Amino acid sequence: MFINLFKISPKDTTGRRASEDFATEILAGLLRCESDFARSFYQMAGLPDRTYSAKTQQYYTLESRPNCKIDLVLESEDILCFIEIKVESSEGNEQLDRYCEVLDNIKGKKTLLRYCTKYREEKEISKHDFFQFTWHHVAKLLSQYHGKPYLTDYYEFLKTQKMADNFQITAEKLKAAEVLQDTLKTFDHYLSNSKKDFEACFGRVGTDNASKSKFGINKDNRIGYRITNILNLEIYNEIMYSIDLDTQLLNVHLFISRDSSYEQAFSDAEKLGFKFVSSINGIAIHRTQQLAEYLNIEDPSMEITCWYQNAFERFKIFLDNNGHIFVKKSFINEGVNDREVSSPSI
Repeated sequence: MFINLFKISPKDTTGRRASEDFATEILAGLLRCESDFARSFYQMAGLPDRTYSAKTQQYYTLESRPNCKIDLVLESEDILCFIEIKVESSEGNEQLDRYCEVLDNIKGKKTLLRYCTKYREEKEISKHDFFQFTWHHVAKLLSQYHGKPYLTDYYEFLKTQKMADNFQITAEKLKAAEVLQDTLKTFDHYLSNSKKDFEACFGRVGTDNASKSKFGINKDNRIGYRITNILNLEIYNEIMYSIDLDTQLLNVHLFISRDSSYEQAFSDAEKLGFKFVSSINGIAIHRTQQLAEYLNIEDPSMEITCWYQNAFERFKIFLDNNGHIFVKKSFINEGVNDREVSSPSI
């Protein structure tokens, strides 16, 4: 639910959605209505055991600095706690110092200052029992509440925003790094084997040097090759074959930025064995295969090449049969990291 709501939330002047405000409002709402989670959150954040109200975007006035806005304010009968929340940004100009100045002027209550960030920022603040934590700590709490729909949805939202990531270096991560390079080399081998078949169906994907320099893990956690603007359309489109690391799938997809005039043709493709995906970014059809199908085969190169070849031919037939809608046009590949928009992951 929260993931879908975030997709339709307003964007700022730079085209970004306000992830900090969105995450803060949901957190405050959960603190109000999920008492068990609220208690565990207060304990994690080093707050005394109290019943707190949770308010967001609260303004306080300083003589020299009017309109000092606090992201999240927790208040009980005897305690006032300010929490500054960050996602991608870092601390604003003297932001925490201003909050300290506001708290200095609070009388009759114990004052606390907390700082929640996505990335660790070391701060040296000696006043107001200052304590900092990361979104990973919040996500770790949320992961314990199975069967609680709102808490589970919020946890999934944090994961999609990479706010649940644990950046600690562990023995397990170091061990995984040892085999990562070998794994990527193996995947590169499988993908390179199918490059000629891909070009034969859809056109060039660029020179070998250009392709290799841009071959790597992209932001959708997949590696592969693509052709952008495969269709003679005014909107962005691409065809791509890849190995998706999150889902561990061989994948071929055709993606078009959202345009309702093409959605019916893509939706009808499900009858032909394609998977239809619609997102806020656009529409896509996929052919996929589990990598696990090739376990225990000493060298599955031929089998994987045959699967990709079959998938390419199916996409070519789809494009040929919809020639009245799509006009194919060959373009040079721009590399998987240069996409103008993100095609939807399955």
